[in-house]
Amino acid sequence: MHTEHVRRIGVLEWLLVTPSNHRVHHARNPEYLDRNYGGVFIVWDRLFRTFKDEDPAQPCVYGTTVPLASWNPLWANFHVWYEGAADMLRTRHFADRFLLWFKGPGWRPRDLRDQPRSDWRAPKFSPTVSAFARAYIFARFWVILVATFDVLYGGLPQMPTLIAAALLVYSFYVQGVWLEGRPWGTALEWLRLAATGLFLWWGALTTPALWPPILVEGGSAYLLVCAAVLLWATRRGHVNLPTAPGLEPAHQPAGGGSQG
Repeated sequence: MHTEHVRRIGVLEWLLVTPSNHRVHHARNPEYLDRNYGGVFIVWDRLFRTFKDEDPAQPCVYGTTVPLASWNPLWANFHVWYEGAADMLRTRHFADRFLLWFKGPGWRPRDLRDQPRSDWRAPKFSPTVSAFARAYIFARFWVILVATFDVLYGGLPQMPTLIAAALLVYSFYVQGVWLEGRPWGTALEWLRLAATGLFLWWGALTTPALWPPILVEGGSAYLLVCAAVLLWATRRGHVNLPTAPGLEPAHQPAGGGSQG
């Protein structure tokens, strides 16, 4: 159902969550907010009056009501708490400071309701990143993804597991920094390579039975390749991380977007 290639499919629009119905669910247009919650059947939304039909005259603009403007996975999970704390400090009503944490996500203190957080038609977050940065992060992502499954199901003791998990979280954070085009991304990547190398060295010395030679040798080869490629790209000027992220006009990307 995450497609724009399928427009409408007749009578099934009344029964199932179709691509058309689900596009509304992901839209941030004011008339589409908090609509079409169903995952399989759309009849419940029709019964409880949360259904909204897709209007061809109002194309869906996907995204959250307050744009995230970041590829940082840590910020993606905690920004809602930051925004709630900011509203709590701004409001003059003591009771609203308490209610803010128990009301629905769209609720705001009385004296802040007329202050829009953002314009739903605002440009989408689309930093300019070099072709090398995109290719490097793409290849690096798959290695980190495999490592994540290895940590989850590899049966390591608690301490190596916690250290590996912290390294993986940091790796995904650095990936977001690169995709945002932040100028300090290269330095963070060098730090990631160094920390991963120290982790491999520490594990091979302290728990050699759990670190087979193929893991140590394969991990070392991966780090050396990353370091060589990064050094080459930096010297050639291919990393090209700009000083600030750019924006493009809002549009409707195929495949849907984040929850509206």
